[in-house]
Amino acid sequence: MKDTNIIIMLKDKDTGEMTEEAMNCSIYGDYEHYIDGAYAVKNDDGDFTTHIKLTVGKERTVENWQFDAIYDYYDESALENLVESFKEVEDVSDPMWEVSFTFSPDKFEFILEKRINGILDAHKAEIEAVFDGIEEHKAEYEV
Repeated sequence: MKDTNIIIMLKDKDTGEMTEEAMNCSIYGDYEHYIDGAYAVKNDDGDFTTHIKLTVGKERTVENWQFDAIYDYYDESALENLVESFKEVEDVSDPMWEVSFTFSPDKFEFILEKRINGILDAHKAEIEAVFDGIEEHKAEYEV
């Protein structure tokens, strides 16, 4: 498996426009399939709030009955020690979540990479557990 680099852009909190590169991170293994996007907003204290949109995996097809089941059975506590904010993203074709956390630019970049990869590792494990667990509930979600 090869690593993938992602660029986290700085988003202007007033205009919502992406203005410049904030940081560059290596994503290990196949985790890039679980990211739909990432950006950072600079806070007044100079720290960054980093936002990452997590998916079920871009290579995975979600059936209609699975959509609500995935949200119902996803245990967000799997990420509670890794992120400060966790929310479901609405109006998307496949389940998606946005997580965020604060990061100080004074810290080493590899600490940010370690944190992002930890989030992706926990998310991937939870997604796999959800897909393994919801199959037995298929009849409840098919209408």
